[in-house]
Amino acid sequence: MRIGFDIDDTLIQLRKHAFGIYKRKLNKDLHDDIFYGIDTVEIHRPFEMTDEEGTKMWQDSRPEIYFTNCPAYEHAIEVLNELVMFVSCF
Repeated sequence: MRIGFDIDDTLIQLRKHAFGIYKRKLNKDLHDDIFYGIDTVEIHRPFEMTDEEGTKMWQDSRPEIYFTNCPAYEHAIEVLNELVMFVSCF
């Protein structure tokens, strides 16, 4: 049996991780509450970027967003390990 998952913002906090990278790169001290108030997938608006600027920022930041230590959601790793144990029984 095989089980697949979308990882981005399902198992790992990719957008919040990217938000932190944006804060550092743009030297902006935005509180995490602002991140949690974003009602779109895109995270650039609190940084006062246009959609075009936001797309460019994401594209330029992709290696750092995707290939640095992005935290998993609480309990995600434990649940995956439990699923591995469950599936291995079949």
